[in-house]
Amino acid sequence: MGSVKTTLEIPDDLFREMKAAAALRGIKLKDFVTDAISGHLARMKRADSRWSQRLPPPPKVANREIRRIHQLIQRESERIDAEDWVRRVSWEKRGKKPPSNFIVI
Repeated sequence: MGSVKTTLEIPDDLFREMKAAAALRGIKLKDFVTDAISGHLARMKRADSRWSQRLPPPPKVANREIRRIHQLIQRESERIDAEDWVRRVSWEKRGKKPPSNFIVI
């Protein structure tokens, strides 16, 4: 396998820590960095594969069904808004403020 010579800018304290860790292990700094990056990439790949294995594929839905669902949501939203408005007017007629958790958007 070939190698590439590159320049990285890293914080001074991290460089010192890496150099000390490589020296304690008796390996060259470039080998320490290569091992660290390889290990990190391997962990990322495993994590990504586990994530994708847990997710089911998205359902295939016809455009007609999507429109029908959108209409149902719209109708329900209008009904809820109307009910909230009636409750708010009812409180105001009694001279009361709506509860603090009551929000009309």
